[in-house]
Amino acid sequence: MLQHNTKAISVYQKLGFEVTRELNYFVQQKENVISGKKDKPVGYEFKQVKINFNYDLPKFYDFHPSWQNSFDAVMRNTENFKMNAAFFRGEVVGYCIFEIGTGDITQIAVDEQHRRKGIATVLLNQMLQLNKHHSVKCINTEIQCQSITRFLDFFSISLKGKQFEMIRRL
Repeated sequence: MLQHNTKAISVYQKLGFEVTRELNYFVQQKENVISGKKDKPVGYEFKQVKINFNYDLPKFYDFHPSWQNSFDAVMRNTENFKMNAAFFRGEVVGYCIFEIGTGDITQIAVDEQHRRKGIATVLLNQMLQLNKHHSVKCINTEIQCQSITRFLDFFSISLKGKQFEMIRRL
């Protein structure tokens, strides 16, 4: 829920929804995204993989995805998403799930031991090549997560606003 949409927030609160966390959203026109370095890090293999979650991907998280970007949501509509993964010695060490029709970066994460080597940059660049939308978006990132904020800023994918995650307890 966009934080500036006070009418909608009020309606949801009257229905029993509560704000559970604050989130950022980022947007940039496709032609204005800076691609970062092009070289693949030595010793890593990058490839598109079938969207399945046999890999232990949550261990890479800096924050848990919102329901909209969750594995369950992706699995309900896999034909709209692409997933690329980075492998080191046969093990997945990073991945990016991207919705090519909307330009949404649904999830992107790299194992802490393999960060700062250009893995996320390669994964995102691969997805940007598949993007069929006029913009690139990354929604529902936790405000406190500075690693994703700095990463997106590096690509000139700008912070555009703030959202609330609202949940109604049953």
